[in-house]
Amino acid sequence: PSKFVIKVNWGDGKEFLEIVKDKAAVDTHMIKAKMNNAMRPWNNLYYSHFFWGYKNVKPKIYVEEFLESYKEDLNDYKVHCFNGNAKFVLVCEERSTKKEMNKTFLDTDWNVLPFGRKDGKINTSVLKPDNFSKMLMIAECLAKPFPFVRVDFYSVKNKLYVGEMTFHPGCGWESFYPEKWNRIIGDMLILPKEKILEE
Repeated sequence: PSKFVIKVNWGDGKEFLEIVKDKAAVDTHMIKAKMNNAMRPWNNLYYSHFFWGYKNVKPKIYVEEFLESYKEDLNDYKVHCFNGNAKFVLVCEERSTKKEMNKTFLDTDWNVLPFGRKDGKINTSVLKPDNFSKMLMIAECLAKPFPFVRVDFYSVKNKLYVGEMTFHPGCGWESFYPEKWNRIIGDMLILPKEKILEE
């Protein structure tokens, strides 16, 4: 197609991603050089950010469908699931159009929660997508095998797309504010008991 997205499976950020809006107008050599660099071993998130889950990942380049919305930027709906249950959602808005994006946490009834992140503003009037209940259902189906996973969605023209599943957002370093919410949210996670193998 004339519009698509190219990215690698072990990196994070603009240096590992190329958004092509007009294939006829792109610098093919620049894109190839960028992707070749992104495939270098030192760009694996294990080495750059101590993201242990990426250590043994075989690098691949993906070409994905370009998702277009009625507005310029897509909202990113990040459903946080603990032990298979969706507990809250983070909505990221205006990711590429503003210097500081909106980062709003809501419960599963779409009530704004009393905490946030220092790197984002809270939008108390964030709109609930029509397919939100379906989003939660899919997130919980995908989350069933895991103690914790964040399932990210895009809703485009009332169709849902899973963007990614992440098991340690922000490498586990992102904090909630006010500070007390780090403990409250941490207590939502119940780790499985250690399995003792019988000889």
